[in-house]
Amino acid sequence: MMINIKTKALYINIVMLSVIYLAELVYILYLNSGVFSYTLDDPYIHMALAKNIAAGHYGINLTEYSAPSSSIIWPFILAVFSGAGWFDYVPLIINFICSLGTVYLYTQLFSMLFTAANAQRQTLLTIIATMAIVFITNIIGLAFTGMEHSLQVYISLLAVYGVIISLREQRVPWWLVLAVIAGPLVRYENLALSLPAIVYLVAQRYWLAAVSSGLLLVASVSGFSAYLHTLGLGYWPSSIIAKSALLEKGHLAAVIDTMLSHLAFVPVSIFLISVLMLALYNCFNTKAADKYLALIIGTAIIAHMLFGYSGWYYRYDMYIVSAATMGIIYSFRGALSKIYNALYKELDESSPVTYTLVLLIICCGVGFNSWKTTATTAIAANNIFEQQYQMHRFVNDYYKAPVAINDLGWVAYENPNYVLDLWGLASLEALKSRQTATDSAWMDKLASKHNVKLAIIYDSWFRNKPFTWRPVAVMELGKERITPASNYVTFYALDSNSYEKVKPMLLQFKDSLPNGVKLTVY
Repeated sequence: MMINIKTKALYINIVMLSVIYLAELVYILYLNSGVFSYTLDDPYIHMALAKNIAAGHYGINLTEYSAPSSSIIWPFILAVFSGAGWFDYVPLIINFICSLGTVYLYTQLFSMLFTAANAQRQTLLTIIATMAIVFITNIIGLAFTGMEHSLQVYISLLAVYGVIISLREQRVPWWLVLAVIAGPLVRYENLALSLPAIVYLVAQRYWLAAVSSGLLLVASVSGFSAYLHTLGLGYWPSSIIAKSALLEKGHLAAVIDTMLSHLAFVPVSIFLISVLMLALYNCFNTKAADKYLALIIGTAIIAHMLFGYSGWYYRYDMYIVSAATMGIIYSFRGALSKIYNALYKELDESSPVTYTLVLLIICCGVGFNSWKTTATTAIAANNIFEQQYQMHRFVNDYYKAPVAINDLGWVAYENPNYVLDLWGLASLEALKSRQTATDSAWMDKLASKHNVKLAIIYDSWFRNKPFTWRPVAVMELGKERITPASNYVTFYALDSNSYEKVKPMLLQFKDSLPNGVKLTVY
């Protein structure tokens, strides 16, 4: 039975992606002595929240409500699997499935756009182009963060691909409506794509799709905000308030701050600005149908650069980078096809390997930082194992009492005791105090309120600490720092009695630390 070009390319891409995933997973387990960890501490926030959602409570601590997740729907998806014995791997499994979906969409796109004189050459082009995009858009690195960004990228591509199919076939595929509604539920930033897509549906007079997607989108997002408000948490998740200059500072200053933060990530900002220029060019120099796609991509890029997040292990930008990549490839399909054909006329007809090498060199340059993210994934996961997982072990296995932290995640995950989040993701009270207080008294006040006698924090995050807090120990990473905010975490006893209680625990804990991790006890 003959396998067509598209199917063959898809199978090979899936195998290649799976092998890379497996290699990363095995290396992480090797570095962590059999313990799996993600490359960030943040997924453990969602996992802790998911377990409580499954128990009927929205928050990190069962004694109070909180909204620490930047995603509306992600914790609820995880909650479905929270009782499984393999729950620690659920975010990775979901992200792997989303990565397969991303590979499928790009394989479909390249198979649609490019043809070659022989099947071998077309298959090779589709495989290499798809896998190059996988690395450029950090698909593998995103999956191992354990966050919702792999799903966000897939939903974003689904929206763009849906618009492409709509333009080509004069119909609205059902997944376009789904992507428009689901995108902002995965992450609020996807409003940058969903709103222009709804405008496109209106412009094309697809009234049913436009009205239904618009109403459901508004109802779902506003409904969640109303739910948070009934819990006394305001209208936005604490994580959005903590990270958003717009909500903290407001208006022009926030927009300027956001723009400057994007420009700090030079490769991504250059790429997005370049695509924006190409999209604007396409608006005035192409047929009417393609102008819609150019306007959607251009509008989304502008919205992201004005209001969206940047960087942090190349995850915040990847949804718009992926959408822009697919949009610009389709918009300039004619020019790309001519370049492709011209290259093959110049190169040896019997050696497609030459073209492959040229393409790989180009992609390595364009996606250098994303390649670095994939290359450092295992070390980043080991960082979390050496720092946050060890904090989790100490709090759960040795201390077994309420604790204050600033890096909410693994310390709160599967911890039955109260966790005071001084940064404020799991405590709106702490967030407001941190943002408005002029001294450190609020830290002592909240600690006393929740009977907290130990704090484990980054010193660099809190320049002013209560003078009664006494450092007991400092823990240092054993390898190069990739994702944690600092190489060091400091253990503080909040009074003299706590110091005498905690010090022997830390001395005992010290003997159980992984090789290379250094704990200095005072």
